[in-house]
Amino acid sequence: MSTYGRAPSTPSQGLCPTCRSRPITKGFKHCSRTCATGSSTPRAPPPPPPASSTPSRTPARQAATGGSTYQTTLILTPVAVRRIPLCPVCEEKPPNPGYKHCSIECAIAEKAVKVAQPVNLIRMWLCETCGEKLSASGYKYCSPECSRKALSIEDAFSQLSVSNSSIGPRKCIIEGCDKAEWKPGSKYCGNACRAFGVILQLDPACLLCETFPKMNKSYFCSASCSNKALDNAPVLLSVPVGHQALKTVTDQWTKEWKHTPNPPQIRFMWLIVQNRALHNAFESKLQAIDASHNFKAEGMFPANERRRWHGTKRECTVGDPGTTPTGFCKSPTCSMCIVMQRSFDKEFCAAGSMFGKGVYTSGTSSKSHGYVKQVAPSRYRAMLMCRVLAGKAKKLTQADHNLLAAPAGYDSVRGVPGGGLNYDELIVYDNNQIRPLYLVIYDSS
Repeated sequence: MSTYGRAPSTPSQGLCPTCRSRPITKGFKHCSRTCATGSSTPRAPPPPPPASSTPSRTPARQAATGGSTYQTTLILTPVAVRRIPLCPVCEEKPPNPGYKHCSIECAIAEKAVKVAQPVNLIRMWLCETCGEKLSASGYKYCSPECSRKALSIEDAFSQLSVSNSSIGPRKCIIEGCDKAEWKPGSKYCGNACRAFGVILQLDPACLLCETFPKMNKSYFCSASCSNKALDNAPVLLSVPVGHQALKTVTDQWTKEWKHTPNPPQIRFMWLIVQNRALHNAFESKLQAIDASHNFKAEGMFPANERRRWHGTKRECTVGDPGTTPTGFCKSPTCSMCIVMQRSFDKEFCAAGSMFGKGVYTSGTSSKSHGYVKQVAPSRYRAMLMCRVLAGKAKKLTQADHNLLAAPAGYDSVRGVPGGGLNYDELIVYDNNQIRPLYLVIYDSS
């Protein structure tokens, strides 16, 4: 019996049951991994063969088979293709490894629909330290180096976490989000909801990135933003209306304005960020003074730190509307811009000052206003709110024009009203005991 025209399809003949054209691999059921993968996929009916693939029988072969004719058909079975999951939002690109979506935009778009809020493009799922690279799958940071640098962030949340550990994780405070907060006391489940918390004004924003909520007792959302501000210093960062810092300064301004019944209104406020060297020198001085006396036992802040006003000359309009973060003027005699960039220097103290050569501040805002001098035309006036390390202060009511340093055993001099002084003064004789904190812009009248 002739075997021509019989399709080789049975495994008993040693051919692959999928492609039916190649022998099976020894010890397996198929000829290759491709055929093995496609074995479970239903095979489509073979397409009609093209004319060129149906050869006619040659005369020699016709004679060998008794003159009969035959046709051979090449049966091709499509190989199964493994389906790659796509982003559920755009349905065009595969998701990033470890995530549901292909990009930040798609992730935020899905979140916006879920909580019925407008889409705001934010940096989500980026390393919380460097803020540039994608964090590793299941982690907050892109590398061990960034993880170690973020220890300060973990410490900032440690006390909050311990106090809430008995309660356990709560639900994210964003309405419509069903996830638990990422850490007890953190209030949010992740960066996307943290950003929505700022949009919904649930928390004040970081003064640098203006995207995520600031950390407790800080102006920034992370060590990354804090470090960037110091690296780019000196800079001015706008403090928005409604920020707790602005409310606190306004309350102190109003309460301590004593020269006229109604104080002028504060219009703008800027956080002054000075370079890392000045920042570190001040922090070192704070620790040294604090170690010399137990201020905490007396209910004081470390090193008896105080917030005091300082009025000086402004030759420009820095701080007025239109000011940029680096909008300091270049004048060598603009005391305001010099202090904000380089801090204070007691050598510029006016000769014959009441308590000698030092840096003078006051808790009375209207008293410091008397030293404000505006040179360039402006409808506003500017004053500095400063951090002053008073330490152990010597109280004086009478003038001492010869002082060049704080009296022995003291860190500063406190001028008390009475005698020749009408309003309080606080004087330090070490440049590292004082730093400008805020630039306060208020009405001229």
